[in-house]
Amino acid sequence: MNESQSRTVVFYDSPKKNIIITDGFGKVSKEDIIWMIDEVRRRVKQTNGKWAWIVGCDKMDPIIDPECQKIFADLHKNLESEGCAAIAYAVGKTVAMKVQAQRHRLQANDKLVTEYFRTIEEALEWLKDF
Repeated sequence: MNESQSRTVVFYDSPKKNIIITDGFGKVSKEDIIWMIDEVRRRVKQTNGKWAWIVGCDKMDPIIDPECQKIFADLHKNLESEGCAAIAYAVGKTVAMKVQAQRHRLQANDKLVTEYFRTIEEALEWLKDF
């Protein structure tokens, strides 16, 4: 089992090198959030320009820890300056995860293009010309 498989956040191979795909499962810990952010930044260095992030969160528990919520809000503040042009959230049928993702974005006050989808496949379709 590799490191990403032992965590509550996994990375998937993407059909395009400028699209990063993650998926969260269950209760995501602060350590896994920090690891995910570091891994996203490592992968971004390979994109050479603008990039997009597909965030699968339909299998995640809502993040209720205030410190973890702040980490996500701060992350959103920095994504734009790090070359992120779009975020696609795969929220499934859960309203709670969509609301939480929207709240983190509002706190960041960024200009990223953001959409919400039921599945990662729908998000990839949206980004097919990215």
